[in-house]
Amino acid sequence: MRKALIIVNPVAGKGTSLAVRDRLAEALDRHGIEHETVISAYAGEVEVIAREVDTSRFNEVISLGGDGTLGEIINGIVGKPLNLGIVPTGTGNDFIRCLDKDYTIEKAIDKIVSGRVKMTNLGHVNQGFFLNMAGFGIDSYILQNMITIKKFLKGAAGYTFSTFYTLLRYRSRSVTITVDGVTFDRKIMLVAIGNGQYFGGAMKVSPESKVDDDVFEMVIVNDMNRLKFIVTFWKVFKGNHLGVKEVESLKGTYFKVTSKENIPLDIDGNLKGQTPLEIQVAKEKIAIYA
Repeated sequence: MRKALIIVNPVAGKGTSLAVRDRLAEALDRHGIEHETVISAYAGEVEVIAREVDTSRFNEVISLGGDGTLGEIINGIVGKPLNLGIVPTGTGNDFIRCLDKDYTIEKAIDKIVSGRVKMTNLGHVNQGFFLNMAGFGIDSYILQNMITIKKFLKGAAGYTFSTFYTLLRYRSRSVTITVDGVTFDRKIMLVAIGNGQYFGGAMKVSPESKVDDDVFEMVIVNDMNRLKFIVTFWKVFKGNHLGVKEVESLKGTYFKVTSKENIPLDIDGNLKGQTPLEIQVAKEKIAIYA
């Protein structure tokens, strides 16, 4: 018998998670799937809740939130015999686009009740795990600036403002990169290591990534003048940036980045630590309703 623990981030996106939770509960009830709900009360509690899931009582966890919520749940349940359902109520909802680029909440709920799962890769990053994307550069500074901006401008509007603000002020960083034993130096605007394809709210930064192929794609946007970078940055939304001379795409299973300057890290939409960064395709996988 299926029994799900629904983990709700009530402040994700525009705060719609609780209303969506009622729609999800109705669908689960109709299909005879037992469920309980836990609502997070503070930042970081989602991971605590996920770590404490009693696998003698539950055999699946359902995430109601955005990519940050999903990332916390992954770090709590990795290695446990739990399937994962995703109901996207965040601002970006990037990972679910990798499973269904035309996703809706209704379609996400239908996939959960169907019971069909897809075995999906995970990345091991420094001391934790990620499901979708890890990176640094302009994306991590956009998130860092959001800490201040969201005090007066929330949701997609705040993210858009932070993006423009950061674009106008950002400068390149010098790093040393290793991919599967090959080491080289770069001066970068952005580095993204993708299991999934999207980040930053539908930006197709890693267009060749597949969530189940046991390799990751590293996309490096090297130093360029500000105008060209702004043009290239907007090409990312369509995944058309790989043809730009300063953009590199590398496939691998192990990645390491060091830098003299501490650069904040964007791990599944959350700011988590600083460089150095070490990533490998994890031996663990996760079963996701898809």
